Amino acid sequence: MYVERVEATGLAGMPAGPLVLERVDALRLSWAEQRALRDAMRIPFMIADAGLFHTILREWGCEDENLGGEGLNSWASWSGAAGLDSLFAADGDGLVRVRLLLRLDPPQFASLRHAALRDSRLVDALAGGPTLELAVGLRFNAAFDGLGLDLLSVAVGGAPFPTVGADRPGWLSTLLAGLSGRLCASPLDPPEWGAAASSWSAGQQRRLAEALRELATGPAALRGVLPLPREPGVLEGDRLVPHRFWAPEAQAMAGWVGAARIARPDVLVAAGAPSSKAWQKWWRAQVEAESAPLEQVILLGTEHGRDPRS
Repeated sequence: MYVERVEATGLAGMPAGPLVLERVDALRLSWAEQRALRDAMRIPFMIADAGLFHTILREWGCEDENLGGEGLNSWASWSGAAGLDSLFAADGDGLVRVRLLLRLDPPQFASLRHAALRDSRLVDALAGGPTLELAVGLRFNAAFDGLGLDLLSVAVGGAPFPTVGADRPGWLSTLLAGLSGRLCASPLDPPEWGAAASSWSAGQQRRLAEALRELATGPAALRGVLPLPREPGVLEGDRLVPHRFWAPEAQAMAGWVGAARIARPDVLVAAGAPSSKAWQKWWRAQVEAESAPLEQVILLGTEHGRDPRS
């Protein structure tokens, strides 16, 4: 699964109009534009992922956040978050709308074909292709200490389906729940490296070995990395240097390689990731090579990238 197009209103700094994205894309954006696009791509996934909902609220500076609601309509409240309103367009009246067009992968499409046996509306819809379009709305209250999150519309293969009431399809909740974890916009942090190192899962150990190999042989050239229970370390002679004492550039490289090779989402949105020409070649290999771990990589802020507004 990957993102073909994103469009949003109400986010401060969001480039105007729909942005068409490539499978491997490097975008030349200001810091405010990076933040807005990163949020826009994540907001629709909040519908199916309470953990992501909490993560985004914490990034916005919200404290003591509470989530509630049922189904495809939920709400959140919090304390703190001074200056939160500055992240949103001054003329947006506290309303954010995001429209995301996803290209579904074969297993997702197959599940919809199976659901079409019980819902004839899907038969014609699937003839329009393996796409899922979601429109999601956030509405903040006047005090900016609460919001409502709503699924505004959904379309499969270009055909719209109800999101509320008795006509809402039963397969919709299952399809949306399957989006959880498919988009990642953060580097793998040290505790997650530690969790991988401590895991008894053969698959997780294989992913960890891949990440260590890519760190050593790829553009990072970080050799001697040891996956320890709390955080990775590097051997320098007979001295072990924990991750927290690495140079910021080395920390960033390890985090993004870990996100690609250990977390392995379908879509990786990477703001501040290494993006030199050598790294862009490496990122492309994470999508296009045989048995590549990712479906899409969006690099934000790179000086080597394209201007998405042109």
